[in-house]
Amino acid sequence: MRKDIQVLFDEETEKSLIGAFLINPENLIMSTLRSEDFSNKNLGELYKVMREMADSRMEIDVSTVYSECRRRNILTWAKLDLYAMASACSSSMHWESYENIIRDLASRRSVVAASSDLYNAAIDTEKPLSESISSAIENISDSAGIQESAVHVSEWLEEFEADMIQRAMGEKAAGLKTGFKNLDEILGGLEQKTMMLIMGVPAVGKSMFTMQIGLQMSASYPGAIYSLEMQGKSVIRRMISGFGRISAGSLKSGQMTAEEQSRYNSTVKMMETRRLYISDLADWNLFSLRSELTKQKVKHGIRWFVLDYMYLMSDELQQDEIRRTTTISTGLKKICSDLNLVGIIVHSLNKEGFDNGAIPTMKNVRGSGQVVYNADIILALSEVTKDLGLNHGLDALSEGQRKNIRALWVLKGRELQYTKQFALFTKMPDYPIFTEYK
Repeated sequence: MRKDIQVLFDEETEKSLIGAFLINPENLIMSTLRSEDFSNKNLGELYKVMREMADSRMEIDVSTVYSECRRRNILTWAKLDLYAMASACSSSMHWESYENIIRDLASRRSVVAASSDLYNAAIDTEKPLSESISSAIENISDSAGIQESAVHVSEWLEEFEADMIQRAMGEKAAGLKTGFKNLDEILGGLEQKTMMLIMGVPAVGKSMFTMQIGLQMSASYPGAIYSLEMQGKSVIRRMISGFGRISAGSLKSGQMTAEEQSRYNSTVKMMETRRLYISDLADWNLFSLRSELTKQKVKHGIRWFVLDYMYLMSDELQQDEIRRTTTISTGLKKICSDLNLVGIIVHSLNKEGFDNGAIPTMKNVRGSGQVVYNADIILALSEVTKDLGLNHGLDALSEGQRKNIRALWVLKGRELQYTKQFALFTKMPDYPIFTEYK
């Protein structure tokens, strides 16, 4: 039974989307819809006005949108119409669902139109049929949102050479630097779209190490830290304590010596200049994190993010460890790739990786083997035991000295010449900070 084409027109959903943006205009900056995707051209025109207002960082509410429409001589909408759309929207949180429906229907209408063109071309015996079919296939593919991804190798070679010349002339850095010279020499910089895992046994210092990388990177590149385990104030306290060489006890009590107060002031001043954004919200899933990172990228231009840590994501909570880690790691890799971000993800070892003195391997990564495949770089932080020290020239150190030394093993790197390299760090005994071992 043939369906009526009216099923491809959904004005109520289009009004719900406009209402959602009037309620929460921040989501407009993440919208990828086109004004021509609206079946109601007046609503499409209204969406275009609101989108341009968002791009210009203008305040968006019923009054400002109404005034901007009047300024542009768009007289279709009264204030009451705008209020009605905002009131009728069931939830602004569903804006992406509304947008997906509108986009899908727009694609289907375009396919119908392209198919109609093909029909007309087929009965036009004056034109070559092959030409009409080729043109119609291209139009239908475009309408359905099928992207052409593969391009001739010469285009990739041209892009590669241009990138190489920029790097040779110092116009472009070879990836983002972590702020640890010994680690950067091994990694050669973190390329965009890279997902890097940092793992280790509990209390070895992996969260502290990762947060320190974040603060160091923020001196050169804007980024965000998502602490799912530790409260924001605790993250800040650790950073001030480590970089300012101030005891955590002094910071907790607020009682500092004159020297500590001076170091505190200079550390806070330094941190205020960093392009760093921190969240201690614990309930993140892949969908909400992607939306959040998109906002941060648009608003603040972030180039990297830290997630501490992966297994605390709320996706697939009812599933087993293999299923959960597969879903989460695959989703995080896609976020890094789609948003062109470096993701630094704290992860944990499985039980076999808890062997005292053993050098971690990729077999010790917790969860699914897919985690290993998804990660571009895998680092493992471990203590330096006596046996490990004998093999790497640290046997002369006392047990107390070895206790504060950490080895950071590079277990995987897609473009590293040697993947079994390691870097040594000293974990300061009195402050939460690492220094390069010398």
